[in-house]
Amino acid sequence: MRFDGKNLIVTGGAAGFGRQTAIDAAKRGANVIIIDRNIEGLQEVVAEFPEYPIKAYKMDIGKTAEAEEVLNKIIDDYGQIHILINNAGIPSKKPLEELSEEEWDSVIDVNLKGIYNTCRIILPHMKKFRYGKIVNTASVAGKQGGGLLGTCAYAASKGGVLSITKCLAREGGPFDINVNAVCPGNFPTAISKEMIGEKLEKYLAGLCLRRRGKLEEVSNVILFLASDLASYVTGECTDIDGGQVMD
Repeated sequence: MRFDGKNLIVTGGAAGFGRQTAIDAAKRGANVIIIDRNIEGLQEVVAEFPEYPIKAYKMDIGKTAEAEEVLNKIIDDYGQIHILINNAGIPSKKPLEELSEEEWDSVIDVNLKGIYNTCRIILPHMKKFRYGKIVNTASVAGKQGGGLLGTCAYAASKGGVLSITKCLAREGGPFDINVNAVCPGNFPTAISKEMIGEKLEKYLAGLCLRRRGKLEEVSNVILFLASDLASYVTGECTDIDGGQVMD
């Protein structure tokens, strides 16, 4: 999986799956653009890997006007965006009766509206070139209705990611644009930092592979779907969960 000459955007690129995917894509030859509202985290990634063409842009993905401004600047800077990886996301762990409107809106804005904000700019751009790969990070929570660390707001947002992925695959298909999603299970990221001890052991015992995944095991699948090796795959929502869902 090589990405030489390809310009690749990763949202949520300051940490977790986004950071790992950005680094792995850069190692495979991509010109990587990382986006996050955490500017310190972005700068750390750039500073840690000066040998790779990684450039950072600060952006709050949940804010439509800001996303439009930053993404249009990126298009101006790079000319063509070949790949968009929508990875930015935040958790929500409160049951519905304890869930404030503010938290609900915040989770939906980042996890779901964020994909609207990026794709409404990048998809028409890709159509002009009749080429593009979009990969969205959903979650097994979107298929199972939450569970583990994600509850109503998180599950609803990720269920929406699955639906918008399929819709965008239909819209992009006639223009040779592939749109897919990944559904990770539990991984050692900031979102699942509370999954430790007996809770983690019980969870792992229920998986076919009996172990926790590694960040690069998500990145590998994201980059496969973003590559020309997956040229006939679109509308797919791929589980990366050690055998948790198996649908």
